[in-house]
Amino acid sequence: MSYTQTRSQTSTFTEARARYVMEKVQEDLVALAIAGPITFERMRKLYDDLTYMAKAQALTSIDLKFSGGGGIRYAFSDNGTLLMDDDGGGLNLYGLPSSTTVDVVVKYVPKVAEPVRTEMRRRGWVSGGTLLEGDSQSDRTFSKDGYGAERHIFGDW
Repeated sequence: MSYTQTRSQTSTFTEARARYVMEKVQEDLVALAIAGPITFERMRKLYDDLTYMAKAQALTSIDLKFSGGGGIRYAFSDNGTLLMDDDGGGLNLYGLPSSTTVDVVVKYVPKVAEPVRTEMRRRGWVSGGTLLEGDSQSDRTFSKDGYGAERHIFGDW
């Protein structure tokens, strides 16, 4: 007796779903601008750049690294496993020291298209950043019809 099992997986990505998820990420960027670690001008540019990458299906994760330690990671998934859709926001950023700065590091999907890399270099992005390390806790999930990002919090800020 023998059994055969076949499993196929399709992507749940669409540009509309990527825009929806990135609007939730934008709420956090706005909160960072209000709290002071980034300017509103930088917030707008980050949102435009990160949304471009998301719509190009180029992102595995986005890390917002705080200079005093810790940060936020958005881990993207298009395999249909992210089904919950929490409200955006909910971050308590007011405990961050006023001198806090934010570095942004993205992790591309394997074999991301060269036009995306070229465009990001044209926009001033450089390679060589390091991702957040250590323990994190899953905080919220932002998703639309199986495509989404899970927000993880690193550190005690």
